[in-house]
Amino acid sequence: EREFGGLGRTPDHPDPVPDPQAEATFLRSKLDLSEREANAPMLTLYKDLLRLRRDDPVLRVQDRARTRAAGLAEAVLAAHRWTGDGHRLLLANAGPDPVRVVWADLPRSLDLPETTTGWSAMLSTGQRRFGGEAGLPEAGASGIGLPAMTAVLLR
Repeated sequence: EREFGGLGRTPDHPDPVPDPQAEATFLRSKLDLSEREANAPMLTLYKDLLRLRRDDPVLRVQDRARTRAAGLAEAVLAAHRWTGDGHRLLLANAGPDPVRVVWADLPRSLDLPETTTGWSAMLSTGQRRFGGEAGLPEAGASGIGLPAMTAVLLR
């Protein structure tokens, strides 16, 4: 009780911490397998991301010393990871509008290779197979366009 004492109680939720031994808590916690069909695109995305983390020679190395991240704009994040096997760049646009990321404007703190051209998209959360409305965005010589509410992984 002391551990969760700071959680607020309301008339609707007099006890905000469910009893872990109660059958009702167990039943509320069970996965609803019918949601697999309704959420199939999200399940596909999670499976692909887990596969990349396991199989990609750069992403499977969980070395924080070889990872850099930086905010590019109010709703845009860049994360770079590298190993001897190459580089991966994640660009995420959490904003409601599309944005263009220009390679020359990426901060030095990301420790990107000297030449930032030649990136190609590996995965985009905006792909149709993940419930989006597009395919993989094309990375050009000067940058890449990111649709709203989309993350793109580049190699």
